[in-house]
Amino acid sequence: MTDPGQPIVLARNLARRLGSVEAVRGIDFAIRPRECYGFLAPNGAGKTTTIRMLTARIPRSGGSLQVLGHDVDRAPGAIKALISAVAQEDNLDEGDALVSWLQTGGVRPIGFRVRPATLSEPVLSLLARDALERIT
Repeated sequence: MTDPGQPIVLARNLARRLGSVEAVRGIDFAIRPRECYGFLAPNGAGKTTTIRMLTARIPRSGGSLQVLGHDVDRAPGAIKALISAVAQEDNLDEGDALVSWLQTGGVRPIGFRVRPATLSEPVLSLLARDALERIT
């Protein structure tokens, strides 16, 4: 999995169709260990759709996609356990539980210790609200 010669992400002719709309049309790319890779394209070009396929959030319509040696459609659980994706901005609605939002991003909080002094007020507020929801 971490062999520098082998890609950690390999996409061949990757496609995603939504009805008659081609959100992603037959793209190829490979990401090797220690590479920094980005998708630069206009709005509506399929960047978010590609990331959602890559993180096993949605299935592909065509082509092949492997992440860390796993086929994304055959082993989505393994991929979700190995990687996480967190949005640039939070999309928490009022009343959302923080743990639920983290799990949506692939994060599995099993038990963690955080020094409260290192957290911002909004994060502390969310953690407190989530803790209250769990005990009420």
